[in-house]
Amino acid sequence: MKTKILLPIFLMAFWACSDNESNPVKTDVPEPPPASSETVPSSSSVVAEVPDTCGSFVDARDGQSYCTVKIGEQTWMAKNLAYAIPGSICRSDNPANCEKYGRLYSWAQAIGKTDAECGVGKNCALTEGQFQGACPEGWALPDTSDWKQLMRFVRENNEGESLAASLLSTEEPEWAKYVTATDRFGFAALASAGSYSPTNAFTGDDRTYFWSRTQDTFGDDDYKYAHMFLVQPLDEVVRVGSAGKGAQYSVRCIKY
Repeated sequence: MKTKILLPIFLMAFWACSDNESNPVKTDVPEPPPASSETVPSSSSVVAEVPDTCGSFVDARDGQSYCTVKIGEQTWMAKNLAYAIPGSICRSDNPANCEKYGRLYSWAQAIGKTDAECGVGKNCALTEGQFQGACPEGWALPDTSDWKQLMRFVRENNEGESLAASLLSTEEPEWAKYVTATDRFGFAALASAGSYSPTNAFTGDDRTYFWSRTQDTFGDDDYKYAHMFLVQPLDEVVRVGSAGKGAQYSVRCIKY
């Protein structure tokens, strides 16, 4: 078993083992500095309220209905994408899990491409700006800046509780083992876990991963990695990191 891990001395790293060298979780991407008026608009002027209700959206491709929620200046789906793309899977290979957790996608599938086009070892430079990927029309696969903006807003408006507690669904029994979830902003993250292809070795139920559309270009990776967003309440870890493109993770769409 070979696992590629980069450990820059100025970063805290997290990792997960893999039976396939193309699919380890690598080091984290640095968190953004506190917002300033010259970089990201401050979210302090935006009132954060626990949502009592959510909006709704119906995917015309398959009739799936999604709750939507506004968090700061962003509008997110409050449910994982469940659109069936060939090769996407259900957690633990159980079709019933797709109803609750949505589907798990490779990075290529998440950006709306095939593994032959944008899989491990393929340089898949995407167009600037919003990018639909596997999301419905009018929605986009988030990039890393979107995930960092979400983290920043939650951190500034959650009254000092952990980021994990603020983002996790109160209706997920798995989370109660590790943290008291509040779902303060309606993001409603579930324990969808993830899978390392091609062996379908599933990660534990103590975490959830979401793809970013940002390809990792750090070091000599030979285009094996892409960014993802990890929420792991066991260690109160919430951060952007990198994972092998062959891993299969959840997709959350953002409105554009």
